[in-house]
Amino acid sequence: MDTRYRWLKCWVGMVAMLGLTMLAGCIVSLGSHSHHEHGCYIEDCLPSEGDPVFAEIHAAGRLGFDSSRVEALTNIARRPDLTPAAQTYLVRTTMLRVSFESSKQALLMALIKNPAFSHAAKRCILRHLSHLKFDATKTAILKAMRKRPAPAGSPDGETTTPTIK
Repeated sequence: MDTRYRWLKCWVGMVAMLGLTMLAGCIVSLGSHSHHEHGCYIEDCLPSEGDPVFAEIHAAGRLGFDSSRVEALTNIARRPDLTPAAQTYLVRTTMLRVSFESSKQALLMALIKNPAFSHAAKRCILRHLSHLKFDATKTAILKAMRKRPAPAGSPDGETTTPTIK
């Protein structure tokens, strides 16, 4: 009887610890947003007017498979009438929602090659470069931006990309 009681007490204690651990995980998960980036939630960046391009980027970023997200976001990145604000939202969505580094690189390259590529998008890419793990990817993106003429909306005199230290 004493062994059963000890076994039952140990089992209840383990279940209680497991339950508390799971509860603590849920509280931490609810208390922090998984896509928080430098004080800005990706959803908070949606404009209140309901611009359909932002809604489309948002929806594409929420697709279930990475390949579907990449295809939809790349199609948006290639649009010649993409506004600077939409480009920066696209960059943030790419960095936070696309899983594979090669896919992020391909998507960003498509945006960089876009004739409407803006100074704001360039700054956003540089600011979020830390989301990329491999130096080769970072270097390729920096090189692609360097090869382009100054992006639309760039301040006078700025034609080069700052180096990463």
